[in-house]
Formats: sequence, C-alpha cells, structure tokens
Amino acid sequence: MAASEIYALSEEGSLRQGELLSGIVQFKRVVGDDETVDEPRIVNVTHPYAVIVTQDCDLVWDFQARQKQSGTHKQLLSILFCEVTEAKSFRSGRSDIKSDIWRRIKTNKNERYQFLEQVPQELDSQRAGVPDLCIDFKRCFCLATEDVYWQLEKSLATRRCRMVSPYAEHLTSRFFYFQSRVALPREHGKEPSR
Repeated sequence: MAASEIYALSEEGSLRQGELLSGIVQFKRVVGDDETVDEPRIVNVTHPYAVIVTQDCDLVWDFQARQKQSGTHKQLLSILFCEVTEAKSFRSGRSDIKSDIWRRIKTNKNERYQFLEQVPQELDSQRAGVPDLCIDFKRCFCLATEDVYWQLEKSLATRRCRMVSPYAEHLTSRFFYFQSRVALPREHGKEPSR
C-alpha cells in the first residue's frame, strides 16, 4: 500500500482528526512526588509525536468559531491526543510485548495498540519523513485548544502530516472502541449446556 493512500500534508487552518504533531508540550501538575513540598509543581512534558483523535467536524467548527470571534458554543475547551512513540523504541522498551503480540500490533489486530506506517519525506511538512510509529491507547491526554494553536503559532510544536479518510476514522474508531470496553467481573468460560 502506498503511503499517499494513508497520509497527506498538513494544511493551513483547522487542526484535523488523525493529524500528527511533533514537539507539542503538555503542562502536567505533579502532586506528592516530594514530601517536603506542600504545593504541586508543574512540569513540561514534550511529546516527540502526538496524534489528534478529536472528531474532525468538531475541530472544523471550533476553528471557524474562533476565526469569527463568535459562536463560543461551537468552540472546544480542549483537544484529545494520543501519545505516539517510534515503533523501534516502543518495541525495544517493552519486555511484555513478545513476538506474537508484536505481530498482532503491526497488523492492527490488537485492540490496545495502533501501528502507523512511516511517513515519506514528501508527505511530511518538515521534509524529514517520520519513522514507523506505535500508539498505546492508554496513553492519551488533552490540551486546551487555544494552547495548541498558540504552540503552533509560536513554532513550539509542528504539524507534520494528517491521515486521510478512511484511515483517520479507522484510528479514531479503534481508539474509542478501546476506551469504551467493559470490564467483566469474570470471563465467560462455562461450557454450553446441552
């Protein structure tokens, strides 16, 4: 499959569902890591890569409302991201992922993870290309919408590329499927009655 069937260059304007950003900074409150400090402290977590999983229509409506400086009911308070890791370091840094699990991850057959093929130089806004990536759906975070646009405006974060339809929707539907799973008090294992 050609990468051009999966990715396109990021465009000006609204952020998009399935858009890959690099260098986005999350401000994280740390509580209780130092018993001598009464107040929580704020640390900056820079994500080498992050992908937007907020719905495309909401992102477009938000951007349009911000441009018109009206319609605040359509503005988003925050944008939902998944942390993204280079597949090579993801695989080597996880002792719990054996070869059979990794094979299922690489083919997107494991509900917790999403594998993203590399982005070629010509589809990367930085013209550097992006290696194979992996997403752990347990590693998600939100940032205030105005902060995301501010970081992009100040070149602190960079829009790299976006996934095209149906790949963007596939990613998001898999993410929300994982988030909506239901834990059972016990697994089904009883033999069927005759």
